[in-house]
Amino acid sequence: MKNINAHFRILSLLAWLILLTSCQSEITLSTPSGVMIGNIQEHHVEFLGIPYANAPVGDLRWQAPVPKAPFTEPYSAQQFQAACPQFAQMNSVFNSNEDCLFLNVWRPINHQENLPVMVFLHGGGLATGAGSENRYNGQTLAINQNVIVVSLNYRLGYLGFLSLPELTQEQGHSGNYGFLDQNLALQWVNNNIKSFGGNPNQVTLFGESAGANSACLHLASPLSQDLFHNVIMQSQGLYSSCVNTLASQQESEALGEAFADIVDCKENTLQCLRDKSIFRLNLSLFTKGYQNGPIHTSAALPLRANLDNYFLTQQPITVFQKGRGAHKNILMGVNKNEGTLFASFDQDIENESQYAQALKEQYPLNHQQVTALYPFSEYTNGNQAMADVLGDETFVCRSQQLAQYLVRGGSQLYFYHFTQSIDSYMQSALSLFGGNGMALGTFHASEIPYVFGVESIFGKLDEEAMVTSNLMQELWGSFSYHNKPSTTFPQPIWPLYDALTGSILNINHQLTISGGLKQEKCQFWKQLGA
Repeated sequence: MKNINAHFRILSLLAWLILLTSCQSEITLSTPSGVMIGNIQEHHVEFLGIPYANAPVGDLRWQAPVPKAPFTEPYSAQQFQAACPQFAQMNSVFNSNEDCLFLNVWRPINHQENLPVMVFLHGGGLATGAGSENRYNGQTLAINQNVIVVSLNYRLGYLGFLSLPELTQEQGHSGNYGFLDQNLALQWVNNNIKSFGGNPNQVTLFGESAGANSACLHLASPLSQDLFHNVIMQSQGLYSSCVNTLASQQESEALGEAFADIVDCKENTLQCLRDKSIFRLNLSLFTKGYQNGPIHTSAALPLRANLDNYFLTQQPITVFQKGRGAHKNILMGVNKNEGTLFASFDQDIENESQYAQALKEQYPLNHQQVTALYPFSEYTNGNQAMADVLGDETFVCRSQQLAQYLVRGGSQLYFYHFTQSIDSYMQSALSLFGGNGMALGTFHASEIPYVFGVESIFGKLDEEAMVTSNLMQELWGSFSYHNKPSTTFPQPIWPLYDALTGSILNINHQLTISGGLKQEKCQFWKQLGA
């Protein structure tokens, strides 16, 4: 009998512990979108994998996203959901789940009202990535800065940006579906975030690379103007840069027709494309030689932003010159070695002759001027020289050119230059994908773990790196609170960016102020139309 009683007591204790753990680990929240069940962690609360739109499948493939109806039963928002299909992943021929329009919310555990909200748009060339990636985990930023962090998925590649005459005829416009997903997610935030303790009137939209470009395009879009208040752009440039002249609807449709031809949908095009599975579409691309590595994402299929007269009614630069973005506060910047990650996958440039030939192929009409600005003798090897050329042309100078347009249009803007030395772990990781072995330095996207305060494939943050991370989080967080970045550390005050002097903040474990960044080189690229 004693053993039975003891056994019963143990079972009762275990049942109580399980119940207690369950009570402590879950939270139920009522929102305009319905009742949701989230996770309670030690210092934060998280709601993961919340659907903000219906699955864009069948006739909804290549349509504006349809808002998800409110839940009729409690929804379990306790784990991440599927990333959107992406051709540029090496295993993406098997990544075919189009039910992918989810977002994630992190907040500090102490429930407060009217916290600033930071909505993050991931990078990846509009072809790869997901808001659920570990490097974008918002818990540390939310805890340290007492803000609410939101990340999200949006349609990518041909699913997000295909334009066709048939689609334009059907909808009055076509393309930009990935941006419309982002817009709907921002609408969801405005409608629901108050239930999480957030202030819908204090939303900062921030993103990196293609996510920064996306944020910039929302700054220019009439559909998004009232959905956010501050903007942070980390390393905007390259594809769909706001500085570029975007493709017209007709030009974008021509690219879409070329895509349809590649995947054997030249006849009855739209129905054919909607009937084919993602597996079949991707398989057609692979078998016809459109393989892409993990860095050079879908450059063979340049389906990107276009001037559709709906999401974008004017060229972004025209909008900014007219001062339409002047009521937003802007923080933006670039990394010291933006070009190395991309150049590391190019052919190894061993000597000056190969460097000269590479420049001649890349810039047939201006290679001598480029050589004069970037002489081989100033670099340890040709790879580093080409990386500098690429980084300046596509990121450093385009970002500064955009900053000048925005400031002249009346925006208050802060510009940074991220220079923190990065752990060399990434170098060995790249070698697995055939990198040419060049030193990466402070490469493109290397600031992300510092902003979010998380470990990633870029390596563990050591003591010095943690100082930099804490500084960046505080600068980003204070910007979301007060519309200008500041820090409690004994550091210089970050001055507003001026189109003439180009004052910038250099960010590593110590902050310094300096004048214009690569002004002579950027003037050259501006004249060249970069």
